Amino acid sequence: MGTILIVEDDNFLLEALSTVFLRNEATDTILSAPNGKLAARILQSEKVDLVLTDLIMPEINGFELLEYIQTTKPEIPVFVMAAQDYHAEILRSMGAAMFFHKPFKVDEIVNSVNTVFEIFGVDGKASSRSSAEKRPILRLIKGGGYYCEKI
Repeated sequence: MGTILIVEDDNFLLEALSTVFLRNEATDTILSAPNGKLAARILQSEKVDLVLTDLIMPEINGFELLEYIQTTKPEIPVFVMAAQDYHAEILRSMGAAMFFHKPFKVDEIVNSVNTVFEIFGVDGKASSRSSAEKRPILRLIKGGGYYCEKI
């Protein structure tokens, strides 16, 4: 199981994606940030297996976050989601593993995350509880992001 950092300034979409991934058996921890600045701080202090980010956000935008990740943690796959029509090849050249045009089908993102975790053998936190016994825990990270973990 792996850890996903979701970076999105739309609170409704951020909460919806967090809820979907908490129900996904391939993920055990969801970190979230409303902008790239907080996301960069989280990446400095937390183990993250995959980043799912919007592009247009306040403070540090998704393009700048993508550049930061490629410079500091290039091993982390980055999935980009945006309402604007960006050329996927340009985003890939910047380091994005996948691009999802909003509105998107959530199942497409979930399946893509599951595939990446399966291929790369993501080794998230081990738990002796079965997935049916796991319940989400939501904690506030200093600075305004949220930390969700199935326990």
